[in-house]
Amino acid sequence: MRVKNLLVVLLLFVSIFIAGCSASELKTLEENWEIKIPKDATLKYMNKTPTNKQLYVRYLVFEFPDEPTEFLENFSKRINFFIQLEAENHYDRLEIPEDKKPDWESSYYFRKLTKNKLPNSEEYNDVLIMAYFLETKELIISEMSYNKLS
Repeated sequence: MRVKNLLVVLLLFVSIFIAGCSASELKTLEENWEIKIPKDATLKYMNKTPTNKQLYVRYLVFEFPDEPTEFLENFSKRINFFIQLEAENHYDRLEIPEDKKPDWESSYYFRKLTKNKLPNSEEYNDVLIMAYFLETKELIISEMSYNKLS
């Protein structure tokens, strides 16, 4: 009986921790990129570089119970090989397990956000790529920023 109670308490703490991480990541995305991920999104996986590095990379996988139609309104519905390459360039800098990487062969919508354009260049300091995969109802976000301290 005590083992069962202990397991219930442990599961409760793990659930609270995951919910807290999810809320924190949602808030950070909203503050840094002015995007609102729907509240019914569940954070399934997260990996990021330490914040004290010059290059900051973050990789997030959110899952939805239903397709977030309104959220996806500004996403492109066409396949874009360059988006795939750029997103892979972001998350290849992290150790992401194969089962957490997107299946680019499946149907997806994407949106790319940029800010802090570099002087005399077509490049940006901060890039966020969001890809929503229709089959799995997952939103994969890859972010790469230079001189990121938050």
